[in-house]
Amino acid sequence: MRLALSALLALVCVAAAAADAGGDSARAPSLTFKEVTLDGKRRVLSVHAIDPYTYSLSPNHKQLAFIPQQCVGCRDAPVLVADVGSPDESVLADTGCPFLGVSWAPNGRQLALDTSGGAYCYWAGLWFVNPDGSGFRQVLERGAPLVWSPDSRFLADSHPISVFSLETHEVSVVGQG
Repeated sequence: MRLALSALLALVCVAAAAADAGGDSARAPSLTFKEVTLDGKRRVLSVHAIDPYTYSLSPNHKQLAFIPQQCVGCRDAPVLVADVGSPDESVLADTGCPFLGVSWAPNGRQLALDTSGGAYCYWAGLWFVNPDGSGFRQVLERGAPLVWSPDSRFLADSHPISVFSLETHEVSVVGQG
């Protein structure tokens, strides 16, 4: 219950920070995890400068994978991971290319990452990595929205509507997006 309250409060803090940023480049959106007791006492557990659209909380709500707030002129956007109860952060994955999305599998065993190509980047695509940073591997040379099936066996894409199988690494188009 305590962890659920902390996670809920953190998400509220992200929304408020993103709304408050309102184009002010001097103030980066941040995600704050707080512990709130039933008697209303609050304690800050951790604060992380994040891109408010690219983060994923682990299924057990103990870890956060996120892309840090972009800086002007930066080409690299690694994926970081942090424990909710600690300000410490570590690089989970980095290709030297900007990551556009991160999504924790419902079973908690791996994360899907989407990165784009560009003038300085040749590693675009869909990547998987284990929560400890091991097993970092590219599985598709094109990116995809990171929507998991509840059993963590498939990822869905919406343009066109397609399904990627983690077992066969095949993409099946099932309709137009």
